[in-house]
Amino acid sequence: MSDACSDINIPLYTFYFTWKATPYNSALLEDVKKALFPNNVQDMGGWFVGRDLQQYVNSKVDAHPNSQGHKVIADNVADYLLSARLLSQAHVHGLPNFQKR
Repeated sequence: MSDACSDINIPLYTFYFTWKATPYNSALLEDVKKALFPNNVQDMGGWFVGRDLQQYVNSKVDAHPNSQGHKVIADNVADYLLSARLLSQAHVHGLPNFQKR
């Protein structure tokens, strides 16, 4: 994918998901960064620090993010894209509000 994006001059931004940092995750993250260089890889591991992870998973046997976990991820991805000026506030203002009623 990195090569395909480079071939057509589209930047690639990768978000590396982990619930928390471990030696294995850190080593894999470094490998991902090397493999995708010079593209950007954003580590998502810090996004859940200090939180009760059980609130953000589907169940005790399914550690995929639930809706609350996806909201944390979506908010942080949006903040990153806005702060890196990859997405402007003009794109955000026209979006409907999908908050639960």
